[in-house]
Amino acid sequence: MGHVKYHLLAILVTLLVAGSFISSKKLAGVINPFSLTLLRFLIASLVLLPIVLLKSKYRHGIVSAFPRSLIMSLFFSIFFICMFEALKTTTALNTGT
Repeated sequence: MGHVKYHLLAILVTLLVAGSFISSKKLAGVINPFSLTLLRFLIASLVLLPIVLLKSKYRHGIVSAFPRSLIMSLFFSIFFICMFEALKTTTALNTGT
């Protein structure tokens, strides 16, 4: 019975990712891809910041993880900008597969 929680979380993540492609398709032609990517990272930062600051275990690793996080963010940003550009010319279903 304990595995049900993890299955439900997996379904939730799948729905969130699928929803992000659909909402990104709606916004791709309206907002600049760089602005969309900045907005996406800003929202994620605001959601995760309280979690990181409230747990001392996470707080101590901020400085050491920052350079790696910047490099990963660069690659994620490039991916999202390319995805938003692709969504201008194709469907959300084709972009997600």
